[in-house]
Amino acid sequence: MINKDKNIKSKLSTRIYEDKYFEKLNEWQEHQYDLGHYTGGNISPIISDPGRPSVLGWFFVISSLIFSVLILVVIFMHFDGESILPILTVALVVVGLSTIQFIAGVRLNGRNPSKYVSFE
Repeated sequence: MINKDKNIKSKLSTRIYEDKYFEKLNEWQEHQYDLGHYTGGNISPIISDPGRPSVLGWFFVISSLIFSVLILVVIFMHFDGESILPILTVALVVVGLSTIQFIAGVRLNGRNPSKYVSFE
C-alpha cells in the first residue's frame, strides 16, 4: 500500500513538473525577442531545467574509455621502436583529452537530479 502511494505521488509530481516546464518553455518562446523580459533573472527553461544530465554523463564516460583504448591500441600497433617521442606525445594528448572527458562524465553522473527539479 505504501509503495503504491509513493508511485502515485511520484507520477503526480512528475506531471506537475512537466506542466510547469512546458508553461515556462511556452512563455520563453513568446518573449524570447523582448529585450527587457528576461533581465529580471528569468532565463530559458532549457538552461534552468536541463533534464537528465546522467545520460550525457554516461555517454561521456563510455565514449572516453572506448576512444582512449582504441587510439592507444592503434598507436602501439604501429610502433616501430625507432622514435618514441612522437608516439609518446600523441599518447599523452589522447589520454589527457580522454581524462578530461571522463571527469566531465563522472561529474555529470554525480549531480543530484533533485537540484534541477523546481516546483514553484
